[in-house]
Amino acid sequence: MRIETRLEWRADAFAPDCEPPCSASGRRAYATRAAPIVRPPFDRGTAAMPRLSANEAAQLLGVSVPTLYAYVSRGLLRSLADGTSKRRHYDADEVRLLARRRADAKRAGKVAERTLDWGVPVLESRITQIANGTLRYRGRDAISLAMTATLEEAAALLWECPPARVHAAPGAERWFDTARWLGRLDRWRDRPPLERALALLPAAAPDVSDVSDVSDLPDAPPDGGRAAPPADAAPARHRAPPDPPDPPAPAAELDARRRDAQLDEAAMLLRVAAAALAARAPSAEPVHRQFAAAWRLTDPRDAELLRMALVLCADHELNPSTFAVRCIASTGAPLFGAIAGGLAALSGPRHGGETLRVAALLDGAAAARDLERYVAARIAAYECEPDARTRLPGFGHPLYPDGDPRATLLLDALVARASPNAALDGALSLVEAAQAALGDKPTIDFALVALERTLALPPRAAFALFAAGRVAGWIAHALEQRADGKLIRPRARYVGVDHTA
Repeated sequence: MRIETRLEWRADAFAPDCEPPCSASGRRAYATRAAPIVRPPFDRGTAAMPRLSANEAAQLLGVSVPTLYAYVSRGLLRSLADGTSKRRHYDADEVRLLARRRADAKRAGKVAERTLDWGVPVLESRITQIANGTLRYRGRDAISLAMTATLEEAAALLWECPPARVHAAPGAERWFDTARWLGRLDRWRDRPPLERALALLPAAAPDVSDVSDVSDLPDAPPDGGRAAPPADAAPARHRAPPDPPDPPAPAAELDARRRDAQLDEAAMLLRVAAAALAARAPSAEPVHRQFAAAWRLTDPRDAELLRMALVLCADHELNPSTFAVRCIASTGAPLFGAIAGGLAALSGPRHGGETLRVAALLDGAAAARDLERYVAARIAAYECEPDARTRLPGFGHPLYPDGDPRATLLLDALVARASPNAALDGALSLVEAAQAALGDKPTIDFALVALERTLALPPRAAFALFAAGRVAGWIAHALEQRADGKLIRPRARYVGVDHTA
């Protein structure tokens, strides 16, 4: 995997959807700094020396003499016979070149290490851009898109296909045994959405994979192009010459067919994942309507809020779950396997599990007699927790210093829609108290939980919406990674005991 050491259009590529832990002393600085240039030690006295002794070469490399010998045995450096003694010498230019290479490798390692914690970009993508406080899907403002688009329309944008192509994909009734699906669902219906999805997706994998099966295309029959003769056919010497085979389809046509098969699989997987998270049978209905039906929302305005939330969650660039999806897809694994890996990554408390922390925070705020004192106590407590990513769950996002625009849109829409509501009033009071104490604004995680509480949705509904929306983006990243054709294989920097020294 190639690691970019230059800054692209943003310097925050490894961006989970929430902020990492802060120190107890205050805000954490996330500004990207250039890696210090490590210069190998250079002795001016060796500049004119064609050869170096073992001690001199080891000193120039900054290693021990035994390590120098190990370099020689591994072919990294040549040792030269003295001619007059048993001592070996080393070409000064070769030693200096190796020293520069070691310094470059060490510097690259530091760059790679920083990329794992809100650092420089590590791969190129055309899907989502986060810059200057804005979020864009394929160049379109995601906030404006969420005002009118469905998740299927956002998926079409992310997958680079017409919206009608997503809606026209084969329906579940063609590929699924609904009775079998519902039987599995009954065993998991009462489990949390994530557990249910992780159990049902693998069981549905064969059905989903059948959607993208291209083995029956006329240009690529399973037997390599020769149809087997009927069992009662005459011997070959008595048969008439076979008809000439159909000419192979042009390469562009083959690519188009495979692309169609991929889109069928993607659309089917989007529906199956939504059905598992919503605890219902797969359907060709828009995802937001499926959730509205599952949660018994009868007011169309409530369904519109779900639609908006799903689109806002569709993608957020290279966060941990998306990177996991890309890594899995780069191995050539099936699409459903990559999505299952994304769900597993999303389950962690430092990523998608943030909604559970926000829910606990809101519960405590509702029971607190003094909201300001409660907020201050929670800030102090979370600063000491090893798993805490922010000073307060659901507040402050390093990619949006002026506030998460996704949360702003969803909370504004919720306020405009809802009649007087104790749950919403409590959430807004917590926003005011948190901003007064920290200056931080709410994130999408907080807005999703506020939506869950205001509409009286089932517990963990916020997570279900987050995950169902994000599946669209994961699929886009998996398809992009497949098209790239490269295996993501980063290296680790060993820091254990060095037995070669």
